[in-house]
Amino acid sequence: MNIFDLLKTDHEKVEKVLEQLQETSNRATGKREKLLQTLSSNLLPHMYAEEQSTVFKIARKMIDEDRSDSVAKRFKEMKKEAPTVMA
Repeated sequence: MNIFDLLKTDHEKVEKVLEQLQETSNRATGKREKLLQTLSSNLLPHMYAEEQSTVFKIARKMIDEDRSDSVAKRFKEMKKEAPTVMA
């Protein structure tokens, strides 16, 4: 499975959980808490996978090439702010 298939599958999982959340009543706090935990556990790996995708690789390449356009400058700022995300 490539990263884009994985991301698509993750989107489908998250969509299902969100649909289940919408179907709960205000009194279903236990069920909502469980669904929110499921949502969180699905989103964290998804966010990591997106960071490893082509977009971020292109951004890293732009940073490494020290391009002077505004996109490269913004990614440099992001790298300083969150080095573990953009490392």
